Amino acid sequence: MNTGNGSEVIKKVSLGEQIALQLRKEILTLVYSPDSEFPSEKALSQRFGTSQLTVRGALRMLAQEGLIEISHGKRNIVKDFRKNVGIDLFPELLVACPEDVVTSQGFSVFQRHVFWLYDQLLINAANKATPANKRELRKKVRAFVDAKGTEDIWNKLLDFVREILNIGNNIVLMMYFNSYAKIRQRLFELGMINETIYPVPNYKTTLYKLVDAVCANDVKTVREIGMQLRPIAQQDSDLWYKDK
Repeated sequence: MNTGNGSEVIKKVSLGEQIALQLRKEILTLVYSPDSEFPSEKALSQRFGTSQLTVRGALRMLAQEGLIEISHGKRNIVKDFRKNVGIDLFPELLVACPEDVVTSQGFSVFQRHVFWLYDQLLINAANKATPANKRELRKKVRAFVDAKGTEDIWNKLLDFVREILNIGNNIVLMMYFNSYAKIRQRLFELGMINETIYPVPNYKTTLYKLVDAVCANDVKTVREIGMQLRPIAQQDSDLWYKDK
């Protein structure tokens, strides 16, 4: 497995998104206090030297995230993000203000949650799998380790994890993983994921052992292999965050 030519992901961020990134940072770092008045479209279009239509799109993004309340014909209001922001905003925080809002300690909380999620979905599958599941899981592993390029690697890993989730058939874990997948996809779109730590020695063999353990309902071995894979997952997610 490799990441292709190693070229960086090109950030495709529109002017409206750039404006939203800057305003989001100012809200989250309390340049604008909760419940205070937020600048109007006209004022922001003059500040950023762009049309009110572009600014309107940026404000709509912030409103959808629960950061501001838009009142047509009245003043816009800054909402208290502590009561409104969800984990889905995480990628925007990493891009806009990691040094101010998402510290390395705070990022480690997200990492630990991801590790917990993978552990739970593997254990859940190990409690329900049968030997009949082995063929399809091994097929997914082969596709994953043969993938080339960061996006292809992620998509093939996603296919493998989806198969694990289908075996476990736990709707709550599916919901958790879907949120994580959306976060990672957004990070990719924003250019935060530029490479992947691959190839890894004996990775294919380790994943085959994991599949065997899952299909044999060997939860103890699944836990042990999960711990072996954790440093790889940590290196991979560390690429998303650079402490300034």
